Amino acid sequence: MKWFKTKKREPFRAELVTGATDSDGRLDVYSETWVFVRNHCEKRLSELREKNDHVMVGDKTAIIRGQIRFIKEVLGLPNPKRKFNQEEKD
Repeated sequence: MKWFKTKKREPFRAELVTGATDSDGRLDVYSETWVFVRNHCEKRLSELREKNDHVMVGDKTAIIRGQIRFIKEVLGLPNPKRKFNQEEKD
């Protein structure tokens, strides 16, 4: 018995943030792979944010912020309309 109805959504074409189309790949946000990647990235993002709160040395903070930024870019892949702003705060 099906308790709820889910609308099947087609995967969308993944493009690089720069607008380049080097890949013909598609991202299915309902795939087990994406769920794994998203969960891993969300866990890592939480760890990095906590670590960043305790680090006071400039270089280490910059490295952690760069890692946070990259993870946020990966998590933003399912939203093709979102352009990652250079000025966006971590």
